[in-house]
Amino acid sequence: MTRTLTLTAAVWRTLRDAATRALPREIGGLLLGYFTELGPHVVEARVVPDPRATRIRYQRDAALAERILDSSIRADSTGLVGYLGEWHTHPLPIGPSTTDINASGRLAKVGGHDIALLVLATGSRGWIGHALNLDPAGNMETLRVHVEGTGNDG
Repeated sequence: MTRTLTLTAAVWRTLRDAATRALPREIGGLLLGYFTELGPHVVEARVVPDPRATRIRYQRDAALAERILDSSIRADSTGLVGYLGEWHTHPLPIGPSTTDINASGRLAKVGGHDIALLVLATGSRGWIGHALNLDPAGNMETLRVHVEGTGNDG
């Protein structure tokens, strides 16, 4: 059974809007939420700007990302929201690159937990989500992308 990266409709709008505003450059940030048996469930996506981003490169600022993550977790009254992984865009119809996969794999290994990676790629039909799960042992799994409440997959 293929597991799923589930996004709330509000998260999908946030990602699409940030991606469109950033064109022609890449943009990215953090995925926040919780893990279920079906896969990661994203309830918040935070932008971590990269002023040096280009059409083919995004690198998040680790210190800024940590501050944003800490702030988001402190603001969560449910105690359920945590760090799931990373997202960024490709302003071309291309899914995760080898560089993206290797970087996420390193995060999983160093952090000792699974990392979800979501790449939004633009194409003739708008933004399309490509998702992977990487674990600390170096295993990679392709995830289906589903947007809650829309009847559509991202």
